Amino acid sequence: MPHDEQEDQDDMPAEAAEIFTESAVLIKQGWLTKKGGKKGLLGMTSWKKRWFKMTSDSIAYCDKEENGTVKGGILLETVTACRPATDTECGVANGFIIDANNERTFVMHASNVDDRDSWITQITLTVEALKPPPKPKAFEAPPKFEDPIQVCYWSCRGRAAALRMMCFYAEYEHVEFPMFKIVPKSEDEGGGWDASEWFCEAAKFSLAKSNALINLPYIVNKKTNQVITQSNACAMYLARRLDLLGNEEETIANEQLLGELSDMGAKGGKMFYTTDASADYEKYYGGDVATGCNKIVAWLEQRGNKFLVGSVPMVADFKFFEYLDTHESISNQILGRGFLGAYPRLQLYHADIKVLPTLKGYFAGEYGNLPMMGPTAKVGNSVDPAASAPLYDMATADAAPSTSADE
Repeated sequence: MPHDEQEDQDDMPAEAAEIFTESAVLIKQGWLTKKGGKKGLLGMTSWKKRWFKMTSDSIAYCDKEENGTVKGGILLETVTACRPATDTECGVANGFIIDANNERTFVMHASNVDDRDSWITQITLTVEALKPPPKPKAFEAPPKFEDPIQVCYWSCRGRAAALRMMCFYAEYEHVEFPMFKIVPKSEDEGGGWDASEWFCEAAKFSLAKSNALINLPYIVNKKTNQVITQSNACAMYLARRLDLLGNEEETIANEQLLGELSDMGAKGGKMFYTTDASADYEKYYGGDVATGCNKIVAWLEQRGNKFLVGSVPMVADFKFFEYLDTHESISNQILGRGFLGAYPRLQLYHADIKVLPTLKGYFAGEYGNLPMMGPTAKVGNSVDPAASAPLYDMATADAAPSTSADE
């Protein structure tokens, strides 16, 4: 056998030829002219026209198109690059190079530039497809949220109760709870109520320059200067940062519950601020309250969880607890009896929230014992602090004396 033919035969191990023979599906085939690996006896570089056939894992070249003998080949798993050749590397137009494991270089040329580029593209794509997928990056937990924030509301529980409870439950220490007072006007001032602490340039009107939707409650991130308003948006903002949303399915469940609880709470707010007549409340508890509570009981039974979404409290639980706690207290106040006794599952749920260890400071401290409603409400406003509550020191929460929330 001539030297150049022997050199070709050594290009591909015997097992590669077998792989090619067994691989029936061709990706590309055609004539190319291949440069020999070594110079001939006369010192001349040999060029051989070969019929190239490429499968998903190898390239073989034969001496003829039909029933040709395999003269050599390339295992594609060894290919590191396929690129156009320079004039120095090839010396012929339309040349290209296949580098294999940085040890062997195959030089060949096509009949025209389009054919050359087609081979380069197809070889490159096939080689890339053989590479193992990149290893997934090691899981990196997001940085712990430690931004200083303020959760702001009137000096009552109301719509901020759930937000404050979330911070206590998550033991979030970088939070302040500023409160705005509503105070009665004197007879000389015409009576009524003075809420100017909120409705002034230093508060609402200034914040409106950052967020045109500003209302109470709102959250200020003192690190980023973000201003977030509306109770559900504030709850979701905290939930994402305090890990109180769960996985995707649990997040969807929480979002649904927040919407449902907002509807239920709006009906209560309308009652609490417009009437204190017992007849109205008998109808309310037997109607809207019963409808809402029965839906939540059915939800709990469907899911079979201790809390609304899972085995631990999440964002919706704090809003629902405040709904139950407020309605139980007002039922006792107006009707002379609680209402939770008619709903054993909700009575147990309410008790399970009350005994959560990290909420001990909340229930025993300032914020858990604020009036449920603002002073303009007809019910639930029996506690009326004289001044804005000081910022709560969570480090001393456990030292606070225990006080029943019903007192």
